[in-house]
Amino acid sequence: MSAHLRRTAVLLLAAVGPLPLVLPTAAATVPVHREMVQEQSIALEASSGDVSAAGSARLTVTKEGDHYRVQGWVEANHGCVELRAVNMHLGDYIGGDSILRTCDGDGRRLVNSTTRHTHVVLTAIVDGGMNWDSKIVKLTGRP
Repeated sequence: MSAHLRRTAVLLLAAVGPLPLVLPTAAATVPVHREMVQEQSIALEASSGDVSAAGSARLTVTKEGDHYRVQGWVEANHGCVELRAVNMHLGDYIGGDSILRTCDGDGRRLVNSTTRHTHVVLTAIVDGGMNWDSKIVKLTGRP
């Protein structure tokens, strides 16, 4: 640096004072955006053989520690449908927990639930008859 530039810098520093030092922040402080969270998308359709009960569900699933968060909606087009969280055993399920039951006229019902079960199924409920299940989907929380 030339003597003239040094003198100018010293005079400028004396007139203005010391400038604050700006350092970049650590990468750990970067906020996590919703798009960065992995989600599993699930579409379920259930209909009885005589179409007295039919409905659909659109869900997103995320893994949160030792459980899954299930969010989305369930809608009954005819009769009643029930979204259930179940565990599979030897190719079938027994019992499980009801997440949401809705009937025709209730409109689209929102779902926001957690479960430790491994699968979900939408069931078309037939009064006095045999219920009909949608496909049974394994929860992963990943696309």
